[in-house]
Amino acid sequence: MQKRICGREHEYPIILDPPPKFRRNKDTGSINTDSDFVEKLIFKLIHGIPKVADGIIPSTEKNLSATNSSDLWMANGYRVYPDLEKLETASPECLAGSYDLITQERAMEIILNKVLKWYKKRKGCKRKIILLKNNVSLAREDSPPKREDLNKLEVDIDIFDEISYGCHHNYSCLLNKKNKIIKLLNNFIPASVIISGNGNLVRLLNGKFVYTISQRAPHIVNLFTDNLEDRNSQYSRPMGYFKDLVISSEDKKLHRLQIVARDATRCEYQTWLIDGITHLVIRLAEEGWQLPYQLSLVNPIKDFHQANLYPNLKYKVKTRSKKINIVEYNYIFLRAAKRLKNLSEIEKKCIKEWKRVLDLMRTKKIESLIGEIDWITKWFLLKLKMKQYNFDLNDIRARLININYHNISDNPNESWFARLDKDGIIRHLVSEKLVEKYLSMSPQNTKAKIRSDFIKLFLNKKIKYQVEEITWTSATFDAVDNSETIELAVKDDPFETTCKSFEEFKNKYLKSR
Repeated sequence: MQKRICGREHEYPIILDPPPKFRRNKDTGSINTDSDFVEKLIFKLIHGIPKVADGIIPSTEKNLSATNSSDLWMANGYRVYPDLEKLETASPECLAGSYDLITQERAMEIILNKVLKWYKKRKGCKRKIILLKNNVSLAREDSPPKREDLNKLEVDIDIFDEISYGCHHNYSCLLNKKNKIIKLLNNFIPASVIISGNGNLVRLLNGKFVYTISQRAPHIVNLFTDNLEDRNSQYSRPMGYFKDLVISSEDKKLHRLQIVARDATRCEYQTWLIDGITHLVIRLAEEGWQLPYQLSLVNPIKDFHQANLYPNLKYKVKTRSKKINIVEYNYIFLRAAKRLKNLSEIEKKCIKEWKRVLDLMRTKKIESLIGEIDWITKWFLLKLKMKQYNFDLNDIRARLININYHNISDNPNESWFARLDKDGIIRHLVSEKLVEKYLSMSPQNTKAKIRSDFIKLFLNKKIKYQVEEITWTSATFDAVDNSETIELAVKDDPFETTCKSFEEFKNKYLKSR
């Protein structure tokens, strides 16, 4: 198996009930919200997490205001921090295709629910606080997108009132294969939306609501890019790009690929599967496989947008030679992955499940994927409730179901996903017992273990000094009369779980106590 580091960043918006109040400034005419309350709330939640889980906020971060950075580094490998009016988490480094990432994500949701309950009990908060694991929310009245920013949209969807935010999927990749990877992903990402989507209700320009496969797809208007301007535009997002972060810094062989065009998924089967499939497609590019020119997409962005409107899976992508049904187009990548040499057991399992999902889609048996794929599960739920209570997609009840499906609360009375889970509809790949371990444990087969071990030494009072700063690869602490920095990773190998600098640190400071 070609080992690959993967990870995921989630931006969790906070919904308040009752909602924020809008107030117009009489002097300037601008509209002010109580966004300051939200920012301070995020700051308090981050600082409250160590009350319910194992984590460290470096001493240089503890007294910062809510508008500045305030990083929490957790013993399970996570980093938690504020991002505008959202709470963002970055997972530890995981082995692509393994169950580590889904186990970590479930553990993080438990921790976030615990801190919400702690805050409401401790602070006596009268507002209901909701964290959503999704990709869109209504635009604030003071910051709607401009119509001209949406002129690349290839469908008649009115996303003027939507703000899209990220669930960024990250993978280590061979930098010298960058162009081949980008070329292949430009064709793969639009077609794989039928596996990666989390479902959404959107309004067409005629005012009618329709159900779509993905929340993120309509907001992606550029191909993979290295153009900094395309990266930073909130309303002109690319499918993804190579980050400047170097993973293997001595020879600069490994860089980080960030896929922006993915949805935040609640079904752990889907989260695991799309991660494994993407690893295999990247591996195809790295090992020299090329999609035949006649099978490349003529307009990937248009296909991405249009395919999103076809939950019946009847959409046909337009290639250089002919139109192909979107499910059949996915088989092209599957067949190529089957021919990879030296497949590991993990990769073989990903391929087997990939084929199973496509076979069910091909034979119109997608109901078998309820509880495994978000957009299919939510569509089942919506149709069930619309039939039960006699309403349609234009009804506010449909929109509330669409939103509350993504509520990470474990209370079935608050979250539709939690209710489906309680009813046994959601398929799980990992046990509750394993998730419980990952509340305070990082993956044991990547460099995240070193960082986790460092944090635990301070949490367990084995080291008497304060931590000043932690990064993904190093840490600074106030040793004796000055600060000292140590490395927490081996530069050449993200899968190395010990490093000389950390061992020397333990020998020096543990013995000195």
